[in-house]
Amino acid sequence: MEREKEEQNAHDSMLRTRANNLKKEGYAVKADLEEYEEKPEEINGKIPDITATKDNEEIIVEVETCESCTLEHTKEQYEAFSSVSGAEFHVVIPERCYEKAKAKAEEWGIKVDQWWTNKNY
Repeated sequence: MEREKEEQNAHDSMLRTRANNLKKEGYAVKADLEEYEEKPEEINGKIPDITATKDNEEIIVEVETCESCTLEHTKEQYEAFSSVSGAEFHVVIPERCYEKAKAKAEEWGIKVDQWWTNKNY
């Protein structure tokens, strides 16, 4: 999915923050960022922004912007990642559009295990 430059920068900044926080918490992190050598592998035909593992715990993270949180592409990603048995599905979203994103996920019938909001975007 193509994003505007400003939107892409916001996406990557939120992704970087979440990936770095997971690393600090002791997770082995694969992230779709230039500075990460290990990239997430395809899951049900889609590639997540982050996968993180620690002990027997697996987290799949998708980062959205206000512009992307209601798109069909996003719905397809959520369906692919939320259906992984034994894994938690997390979404990072700007605080200003959290309610819209949460309502859309509920409308789609998607269970998000953890929402992370960012007040900077």
